[in-house]
Amino acid sequence: MIKCKNKNNNCINNNRNFNYKNQNAGVTLIEIIVALAIISIIMIPVFGLLNHSFMMVIDSRRTMEASNIAQQIVEERYMESRDLTVQPPLQGINKDWLSNSDFDYLMNQKDFWIVEEIEREGRIIKLLIRIYNDNNETKLLAQIESRFIWLFEEGGS
Repeated sequence: MIKCKNKNNNCINNNRNFNYKNQNAGVTLIEIIVALAIISIIMIPVFGLLNHSFMMVIDSRRTMEASNIAQQIVEERYMESRDLTVQPPLQGINKDWLSNSDFDYLMNQKDFWIVEEIEREGRIIKLLIRIYNDNNETKLLAQIESRFIWLFEEGGS
């Protein structure tokens, strides 16, 4: 049977003194290891998700930049089509690198591989712009197609 003194909670058990306050005061090494293992099991997938989210943001930004560039190329071709002094482009496929110097807002970005496909039916121009990550054309980042009438007149103006 356990008997306790009232003031300082010292208990006597089989003629042995125990202090209940000090008995549960420490944390064992095993408890710390188990707690760290549980936290690790929870945090590893969370860090994986954060890394995946970060990579998705980078890919989305690159795709958005490629879309903006494709749109700008189509708009430039459209403005050329409104100019009576500019001849329509030849039918065919043009492939070229777009470097950082071509667009000011592409600071510290890799180059884009641009494929411009032009089809002509008289004065109607079909323009297809595709932008890839590399010249192997493995990953399509953006694609825009547009049709417009070229105002240049042969032998006139």
